[in-house]
Amino acid sequence: MRTRALLSAMNWEAPHIHSKLLSSVGVEHGFFGRDHSAPESHHVRQVHGTRVVTSGAETTSPRATKRVEADGIYTTEPGTTISVKTADCIPVLLAVPGEIAAAVHAGWRGLTSGIIEETLLKIAEAKIDPKKVYAAVGPTISRERFEVGPDVVDALLTPASGLNTEQAAFALSKGRGDRWHLDLAVSAALALANAGVPPEQISIIQACTFANTGWHSFRRDIKNAGVNWSWITFK
Repeated sequence: MRTRALLSAMNWEAPHIHSKLLSSVGVEHGFFGRDHSAPESHHVRQVHGTRVVTSGAETTSPRATKRVEADGIYTTEPGTTISVKTADCIPVLLAVPGEIAAAVHAGWRGLTSGIIEETLLKIAEAKIDPKKVYAAVGPTISRERFEVGPDVVDALLTPASGLNTEQAAFALSKGRGDRWHLDLAVSAALALANAGVPPEQISIIQACTFANTGWHSFRRDIKNAGVNWSWITFK
């Protein structure tokens, strides 16, 4: 399927703290910014990498004394809530109701290195078909506000990004000089589809963290930036 047709088959949602798609299949979740407090959850020490781990009392729980380094977390334990933190990067929540839930932090480094594909591999290793996954790409910095250099463009054009050349070109817009603008949300959604998630089971929350002060944004607030919590509960 060509890039435009693929994206047209996805669910483009208005800015909100919940995804209508995930809610429609009974998944408890949230994309929480300044005005909401996230529930107590398992989470990891994020390092902009591609490691994806399962939730564990000693390594990811709210009271863990030595938190594991990773950028993706999943669980098959009923009643467990997992989360990731972002402040312009992409939060992605995934679920197969009754089988698995996952949360991913994908900055441009993680995205171009393949963290989304790695997460779907973990789901497949659990003997769960990626075609059963429902996914929501949460609030992130918009294309217009996200300016990058040639190094990011080069990284996006490598096979590790999970995008083909046409898709990478679609996600990029030329800026001034050697600058480019990158659409993180589109890149993540395309990577999900390429990894096996049906496009009609992918949702994109159209909210720019930089432009909307209801969200924390590192590029806008620099050292004063807080973090947005994106969480999902497995049942």
